[in-house]
Amino acid sequence: ADDLGRCRTEWENAMRSGEMLQTECRLRRGSDGAFRWHLCRAVPERSQTGQILSWVGTFTDIEDQKRAQAIQAEFKGTLDAEPDAVIIFEPKDWRILYVNHGATILLGYSKDELLDMAPADFMAEHDRVSFREVLRPLLEESQPHILLETKFRRRDPRAVPIDVSVQLISIGTDSIVLIARDITERTRTQLERELLYREAIDAI
Repeated sequence: ADDLGRCRTEWENAMRSGEMLQTECRLRRGSDGAFRWHLCRAVPERSQTGQILSWVGTFTDIEDQKRAQAIQAEFKGTLDAEPDAVIIFEPKDWRILYVNHGATILLGYSKDELLDMAPADFMAEHDRVSFREVLRPLLEESQPHILLETKFRRRDPRAVPIDVSVQLISIGTDSIVLIARDITERTRTQLERELLYREAIDAI
């Protein structure tokens, strides 16, 4: 019922315009009465003079795809609230699929700019080849996640020390989730302690 009015309007618009109809709607499955999402397409068949003779339509079950999209949207909603930098990218071509607000703060780029980059573009200590070697145990599924301390190069272009956690997830397709935390203050504190320790040793 929720889809009926919308689909009727779209169908009437298609018949008036003679353009292809493409929409999504829920249809009841006969075997168990469950409603499942379908991709609905209809194209006009025309005569040699262009007159519409009939319409040919298909209904493709996309329930699994819609569920995966819902899970992914919920997952990304959780990541949006994460203060650390979160970057999701493809494991084969390194294309960045998602960045949260924390990533834009850490790196100094806008979301659109980061979506046109690859992780190696802002890694100060790794190129694509060396970073792939770092991730090899993850890609070969011999380790569930990888932790490392490295540096990201900001837009300014200051290098920022970070703790990185990397994990391979599967929501529809395989993706790599990278979570980075700025450890500038921690690194500074460690250096100050080491300096004080050396000064104490020298004073003995």
